[in-house]
Amino acid sequence: MVMSPSRSVSVVIAHHGLGGHLLECLRAHLAELEEDDECVAVIAGAPSDDLGEEFAAVTLVHQPADCLTPELWSAGLRLVHAEFVRVTIGSFLPEQGWRAAMISAHGKGAAGVSGPIRPATGLRGQDLAIFFQRYRQYGSAPPGDSRVHDIPADHASYSSACLKTSRPLWEQGFWELEVNAFLVQSGAHLARDPGFIAHYLGGESAGSFMRQRFRHGLRHGSERMVHRSFLYRAAFVATLFLPGTVFGLKIVRDVWAGGDYLKLLRALPWLPLFVGAWAIGEWQGACRALLTRRD
Repeated sequence: MVMSPSRSVSVVIAHHGLGGHLLECLRAHLAELEEDDECVAVIAGAPSDDLGEEFAAVTLVHQPADCLTPELWSAGLRLVHAEFVRVTIGSFLPEQGWRAAMISAHGKGAAGVSGPIRPATGLRGQDLAIFFQRYRQYGSAPPGDSRVHDIPADHASYSSACLKTSRPLWEQGFWELEVNAFLVQSGAHLARDPGFIAHYLGGESAGSFMRQRFRHGLRHGSERMVHRSFLYRAAFVATLFLPGTVFGLKIVRDVWAGGDYLKLLRALPWLPLFVGAWAIGEWQGACRALLTRRD
C-alpha cells in the first residue's frame, strides 16, 4: 500500500546485528509515529526475521554482514514513501518530541535537517572515542541562522522531494557528504535545529567500528584523489599517515578546548586505533588512485 505523503514520516534505521541499543532506538521512534508513518530497520548480518510482537509495525530488511552503513540506508530509502524521511543508526536515541521538532524544522524550508548530538551518560572509553571522532562538532546547533553546509546522516531527516532528485547519488549507498553537497549546489538548504536532539548510546564493537572506518577511509581516499593530478596523488601518498596524525591531534584539541578532560583521558587509548583505521584506509585508497585516472 502506498501511503499519502502529506505530513507523513518514514524512519530508516541502519544497524549491524540485532544487539546493542537497536530495540531502545526502535521504541523511541515508534512511540511518536502516527497512523500514516512507517519504520524500516535495515539490519546487516542478522539471520532472525522476528523482533517480537512489540515491533510488529517495523519492516525488517536483511542485508549481508559486510554492508557499510550507507548501503543499509540506501536499501531502506528505496522502500519508503513519506513526505519526510528520518535516517539514523541503532545506537542513537532521539529525545521526546523528535517528530514535531523535525517537521517544524522542515517547515522553515530546510531540505535536510539535523540537530544536537550528545553523548549518553555512562559511555565506555571506546564509546567516547567513537563519539569524539564522529560527532564532537555536532554538540549544539549554530547560533542565529541554523543553515549549514553539511549534516550527519546518523541523525538526520530529508524531504522526499530532495531524496527523489538526488536518488542517482544514493542508489548504491547513501553517502551524505555527496548528497548534501548536491542539495546545497542545487539551491536547497540544510539546517541544524536546536530542538531536534539525539543521544549517542554507544555499544558498538570496537572491531566492527574499525572495519567500517577502514572501508570508509578506503573509499574516501580513492574518490578524493582519483580526479587529482598524478603529482598531487603521489605527494599525498608520500605523506604516509601524516593526515591521520593531524586528524587525531585535531580531535584532542577540540575535546580539550571543550573541557571534557576526564572523558578525553578515558577515550585516549582507543582514539589512535579508530583514527588509525580511517587513516590507513584513506592512504590505501590514495595508493589505488595513484595508478588510476578518470577523465
